[in-house]
Amino acid sequence: MDQNILDVVTSLTFADIKGWLQTQGFLMEGAFGQYAALFRSFENEDRASDVALVVPVNRDVADYGRRMSELMSELAKLQDREIQSVLADLSLSPYDVVRVRTPHADSAGAVSLDAGIGICENAKAVLSSAANFAASPEKRKSWTGRKYGDATEYLSRVKFGQTQKGSFVLNLLSPWAFTPNANSLLPDDAPYGRAVMTSLADAMLATKDALSGVSAVERLVQSYAKGVSANFCQALSAIAEQGDGVDLSIQWAARRPLQTRPFLKVSMADAATLTDAARELRAAEPESDVCLEGIFTGIETDVDSFDGKATLLTRYGTSTRKILMEFSNEQRNKIYDAAKKKLWVRVTGELKAESRRYILLNPRDFEIVQTDELL
Repeated sequence: MDQNILDVVTSLTFADIKGWLQTQGFLMEGAFGQYAALFRSFENEDRASDVALVVPVNRDVADYGRRMSELMSELAKLQDREIQSVLADLSLSPYDVVRVRTPHADSAGAVSLDAGIGICENAKAVLSSAANFAASPEKRKSWTGRKYGDATEYLSRVKFGQTQKGSFVLNLLSPWAFTPNANSLLPDDAPYGRAVMTSLADAMLATKDALSGVSAVERLVQSYAKGVSANFCQALSAIAEQGDGVDLSIQWAARRPLQTRPFLKVSMADAATLTDAARELRAAEPESDVCLEGIFTGIETDVDSFDGKATLLTRYGTSTRKILMEFSNEQRNKIYDAAKKKLWVRVTGELKAESRRYILLNPRDFEIVQTDELL
């Protein structure tokens, strides 16, 4: 028996095989003995059967490999194609497949090394944005820092599938049933792997709608609650520029197919729009866990009248800036004292650009530090 057939079929569960056969027009009639199930395909309305298949259920039986090899041969004959083609389809049964297609390739479907690496990296960024959106309780315009919840482990389970002839095509295999946390609050029919894909599908649809109308940048920014993030827009823009456009599609796992067929086409002309949207989305989202050092200025009231609002003179990037923040009642005496004594302080929070000023939200981890640094 061909070892490749054995490797593929033994990596799949009976539920995977059953789901794939259903997409090929076969229905399970019931058990066939102790270790197999009977499937039939029906072409006529009177349910006159044309083909019956006996599918082994238990992978531990001695002749499982031989039986599956015979089944693959029979399916290949029925569908008039090579066994390897049948196996390639069957092996995708446990996965939702994200296809990233760029038309800018030579006659062999190849692109330059730099372009290929860039497309791969940005395809991962698209998936990472969807994974963060599915894991985070709050819907953000831009994702920075660490990944949320199960996103890191999920991304480690995503695989590269076989490429296709023609254009340069990446197949990203997303395990639809992936749920690492046994105590997950997601319902049984919505494991995290599938939630990532539906989040990506929603972002694709929102992007398609935005790009097809007027005020595309504004509509993209407004779609952040549907998964359209700065990371998503910037990654799509980069792929479109590297590949002379990009087609993004999702093929649902045969074991749990959905009726929708998500598809997004992005042209080279759309790349600039996506870049502008990414810039606005990034500017609108506070930067997480920003640590600032400096001195407080501008507190002119007495301690009893001090309302906790302070301005920190600090170096941010390459410039000296005044950054506004507001402290809780418990911290106000410390802040007032540090301001009056011109003490060097350190504080952490979420930094947000608003009009022409910066605001540090949720200031925390306040401390006085010793330093010789000057602003």
